[in-house]
Amino acid sequence: MTTFNTIEEFLDILDSNPRLLEAVRNKILTEELIRLPRDFAEFRKSTTEFQESTTKFQEKTEKNFEGIDGRFDGTDERLDRQHANYRRQDSAFDRLRGAFAMEGTRRYRRDIARTIALARGNRLLENVVLDDADLNLISVAAQDLNLSDTFGDIPERLIFSAFDTADLILKVTENNRDRTEFYVAIEASYTIHDNDITKAARVARFIQAATGTSAFAVVAGAYISPDVTGIIIQDENDFIRAANPDSALWYEVEVRDMQPDSPR
Repeated sequence: MTTFNTIEEFLDILDSNPRLLEAVRNKILTEELIRLPRDFAEFRKSTTEFQESTTKFQEKTEKNFEGIDGRFDGTDERLDRQHANYRRQDSAFDRLRGAFAMEGTRRYRRDIARTIALARGNRLLENVVLDDADLNLISVAAQDLNLSDTFGDIPERLIFSAFDTADLILKVTENNRDRTEFYVAIEASYTIHDNDITKAARVARFIQAATGTSAFAVVAGAYISPDVTGIIIQDENDFIRAANPDSALWYEVEVRDMQPDSPR
């Protein structure tokens, strides 16, 4: 029988006798503690496998997202092209509606002239659309003027450009003893905006400065934009009384009247 007197002697005995060491271990330790090293090794192995599978999943997911990003890039390009097409279509449609507005305005040019003549207390005798020769005479006469007296610091290039691109200019003769005359500068738009008011008023002031004859600004269209801040007057009598060179008279053109005549 093996005996010992100190702890050190007992440990030496255990070290020299594996079977005794195993028996003491089983007696002292619980089953859970005994299995702990093996369980930890298995846990470490499963954790490593999980990390590897997670890494592979992340790499695969990133590749999938790269493919999705590429498809979205292609979608963005297609949407950009569609937006560009829509903008071109809107621009073309605006030009088409502008042409319709001009068609309706030309149809009612005599009524526009008559409306202003009546507001001035006269009747209409004659209404003429100025041609290039008439417009050239006015333009030449304006070249000898100091337009800054009328337009301040607005560049002459912009003033002449507004006149040269005016939609419609009328010369009206009133049916009275003096056969008085006046001009009408008309801008035609489907929807009236500030630039229409500004241009019509500028052309009217230009004509009046060049000819010494009264000229009135008219904007003709189906609607007035809610964003308009310029001076637009809807009643012809109020317009004549106001005598504001920065204002324009709105002549409403019905949408149905903007359509061109059907071919025969």
